[in-house]
Amino acid sequence: MKTDIQISHIRSASREIVRQVGLLRNRYLSIGSASQCHALVELDTHGEMNIGKLSLLLSLDHSTTSRLAAQMIRDGMCRLQTDENDQRNKLLALTKKGTELARTIHSEAKIQVQEALDLMKVEEKNAVVRGLSLYAKA
Repeated sequence: MKTDIQISHIRSASREIVRQVGLLRNRYLSIGSASQCHALVELDTHGEMNIGKLSLLLSLDHSTTSRLAAQMIRDGMCRLQTDENDQRNKLLALTKKGTELARTIHSEAKIQVQEALDLMKVEEKNAVVRGLSLYAKA
């Protein structure tokens, strides 16, 4: 039974985090969808990549990621370029607009996390970092 209680608490906390981050009220609507925001952050963090790699990072299927990339290209957030090492490989890269949007996401998210951490003691902060890291890996 203890496992059921732990699962319930984790699910409840996960839902609350989603709400606090603002995903349910479309906090980043001016930037794009939640999927676009995640894609922008991954492209900014990891640099140019093909659709397959982005699909893996986002845990989305290839066709969904392809549609997401096409929309981001239409919106001027990204561009497709040819891989210098393999002419058949097309890489998705951020445009200036995409880079600016990614910076906005990073900045807003950093402020939001900092405000939450400011309410915690050092040991609580360490527990949150460790717990979320372990949970994400699992």
